[in-house]
Amino acid sequence: MSRKPRRDSRPRLSGRAQLAGASALLNSQVGTNSNKTFPEQLGIEALLATIKTAARLRPAGQPRAAVPTWFVVRAATPTRERNVPAWHVLLSSAHMRAAVIFGLGCSTKSLEPFQSIARKSSFQIDWRIGLPAASDRADVVLLFGGDGTIHRHLSQLAKLALPVLIVPAGSGNDFARALGMRGVRNSLNAWRRFCEHQNNVRVIDVGSISPLIEKAVAHSAAHGTTEHAQLSARYFCTVAGIGLSSEVARRANELPRWLRGHGGYALTVLPTVFRFAPIPTKISIPDAASSWTIRSNKPTILAAFANASTYGDGMKIAPQAKVDDGELDVCVIAGIDALKLFCMFPTVYSGRHLKITGVEYFRAERLRVETESPLDIYADGEFVCRTPVEISVHRAALKIVTP
Repeated sequence: MSRKPRRDSRPRLSGRAQLAGASALLNSQVGTNSNKTFPEQLGIEALLATIKTAARLRPAGQPRAAVPTWFVVRAATPTRERNVPAWHVLLSSAHMRAAVIFGLGCSTKSLEPFQSIARKSSFQIDWRIGLPAASDRADVVLLFGGDGTIHRHLSQLAKLALPVLIVPAGSGNDFARALGMRGVRNSLNAWRRFCEHQNNVRVIDVGSISPLIEKAVAHSAAHGTTEHAQLSARYFCTVAGIGLSSEVARRANELPRWLRGHGGYALTVLPTVFRFAPIPTKISIPDAASSWTIRSNKPTILAAFANASTYGDGMKIAPQAKVDDGELDVCVIAGIDALKLFCMFPTVYSGRHLKITGVEYFRAERLRVETESPLDIYADGEFVCRTPVEISVHRAALKIVTP
């Protein structure tokens, strides 16, 4: 008959209680041995400071900081040279602070599988809901949502420079798809690898849109030119667009969320095609002389400026775009009548539309977009501003946790 293992009846102290006991013991040694010289006196003081620093004890009024998972302090046999106890302090630094952002339809229940993985790892995770105010308040950010949720937090995420794990949970998940996150399972695998090794972080580009305001300058008016003042930029992660794509995005946002996530974008395209009229549009790129050269100037049905290859939940408007190549892929559709455009629409899902006459495709790091009348610009499915604008790519602006 097998014996049951004997239970340890010794009381277990919490980490905070152990710290209090160790600190009191070390303080008593410092107080009763004031004549000691280095390393005895300074060694005990250094150990006490090390424990408090490692635990990150905070004064009243300061936010809670991370604490070590465990530590042990014990006295050893006195040394022969000096009748001073030796101290062994074991500190665990396996601690991580994870900030969590929930998009629409997500809750703490969505987080449970990730918490389960964390419990099996060597890390003790301190979970915090909401976007951290500064980069020293978290070690990683988990974002549950789609392209719109990412877009709303993108500028702050780039500023924090923390690794971001995307969990696709929106009506459009094109950015997650560009990163290889086709479902929650991919995000779970990426999180498991990050908890074990922290070696699956890559740096990617983001796009930015800066509205331009015309400045009335005597010199420019005399020479028939227009100068612009640039306002603050808005970041985007997938595709920015004007023309037909913006009108479709506006209409799609008026649909119920469940319908947007089940083909709502495609359903909105079809009736919009026959109602949209081309708009005279000028797209300029910088040249070697620090001036602007016109790259496209014609009535345009659609112009897309892509950091990632897809938008609208899977439409490959820029099939050659990559999120880390330092360029934006530009797709301009012009000179196509409504019926031909309607027939062309299915080819956008495979990227074969690039072979059709009337579709222009090029790359640029920076460009300006001006239209005959102000047009709405949408990016990541969200309204940003109206033309004229300057659109550019920001290299290596965001850290991403990948599968």
